[in-house]
Amino acid sequence: MLTVILTGGGSRRMGRDKAMLSIGDKTMLQYLIDKYSSTLGEVAVSVNRKSRFPFKGAMEIVDPYPDMGPLNGLVSAFAQCKDDVIFVTGTDLPFGEPKLALRLAELIGDADACIMRRGKKGFEPLFAIYRRVCGEKADECLAQGKKSIRDLLEIVNVRYVESDEIAEFDLDKILMNVNTEEEYENMKNLMI
Repeated sequence: MLTVILTGGGSRRMGRDKAMLSIGDKTMLQYLIDKYSSTLGEVAVSVNRKSRFPFKGAMEIVDPYPDMGPLNGLVSAFAQCKDDVIFVTGTDLPFGEPKLALRLAELIGDADACIMRRGKKGFEPLFAIYRRVCGEKADECLAQGKKSIRDLLEIVNVRYVESDEIAEFDLDKILMNVNTEEEYENMKNLMI
């Protein structure tokens, strides 16, 4: 199963590229590449333009539809890899847990996507498992100008995972986004 780290966002709230934030002596992007590759194997970095970030130990995949959001990562990942199933995560999820990704891969069953429900927040499509059909359908959505993951989820078979099915994981921490300077400072304190 290929891990795809999405980095295409504009980092508007942070004011600088989140992928290049420091975690110890590494960038956040390199930290995530190392974390996921050591447990899950091959990693790809989805970027909105070629050579956007320096990194090692992962392949670069470039968005086919510039500035059209995270569906690009699905399209380019499936176009450039042989895997029938991929795990997608964001570069702003430093506490992401590879074991949870493996658990979601177990829970997908015959569905096209496996996504966690998040109570009042709805669901978490950027820490999820997708099958190859999702890449094809995402390409169709983008070609029609639809860039929301919600658009994709309306036309594929989704296995929604309830929090009690994965109660052994601290979802509040695992899914903690780092989108602002305040959240970045909080992240650094939690890593100590």
